[in-house]
Amino acid sequence: MAKVQYKAFFNSAKKFDYLAYGYGSASYKKVVEEAKLRDFKQVIITTAIFKSIVKLVYEKGLFVAEINFIDPLEDYLTEDMRELLDQINQSKGNKLLINTLFKSIDWLVNDESIDIKEIVVFKKGGTSVKTTIYNNGVFFTTDQEIDFIKNELLTPVLRKHI
Repeated sequence: MAKVQYKAFFNSAKKFDYLAYGYGSASYKKVVEEAKLRDFKQVIITTAIFKSIVKLVYEKGLFVAEINFIDPLEDYLTEDMRELLDQINQSKGNKLLINTLFKSIDWLVNDESIDIKEIVVFKKGGTSVKTTIYNNGVFFTTDQEIDFIKNELLTPVLRKHI
């Protein structure tokens, strides 16, 4: 299973495009420039968008492994967040626990901020394939999961917010 890296873009017609690129900064710059030439703008994922992604992750039967913030949290807050995610995952997406998670996030950060650095989502099964989604619209996944991540998770959420 090869990991692939993509950057999300959108245009004024709310068309979304996800461009693959390599690990070098020149490749990232090239992808951004290519998108700009086609009148696409970079997707920036705010806290509100991340919360919508998390909600949809659980609705689709996936799980959230991590929510990481730009500024480090106090140790007890980090542990509380991990425990809450474990409880949600064990309950297979209990809506009350998800609401508790969102209230905790709201207490920590503003909905329009980019204070959440990344989330890690995964499917349980034979192999727990993990996808990392960053606030700058970059995501890492496997070549087997890319269509699901783009079409079933990101595009429906981004359409509502952008």
